[in-house]
Amino acid sequence: MLEAARPIPVAVLDLDDDVLDGDQPARAWAADWGRVIDALTAYRQALDVDPATAAFRMPATADGSTVTSRMDAAVEGCVLPAAIEALAEGPPRSAAEAERGAVD
Repeated sequence: MLEAARPIPVAVLDLDDDVLDGDQPARAWAADWGRVIDALTAYRQALDVDPATAAFRMPATADGSTVTSRMDAAVEGCVLPAAIEALAEGPPRSAAEAERGAVD
């Protein structure tokens, strides 16, 4: 899955500047996806080393929210798959979790 996903944010960032300038959240969305893919890659590697101590940590924004909250806001209806969010240790703070009623 990770190898199939990695080209997606790269392809977005490879678009012409005039296209990206007309879609303000596109660059941040692509960068956030890249960070999630990198975090999943690190988690997969940690599982190979010691499954008992491996932990997935969802990347955070500068204000401490998970990147998923910004990604959800950037592209309506394009939420991070629940299976990825379920890996995170901390409470998810995103539309995907709220829609499932898991946020207290």
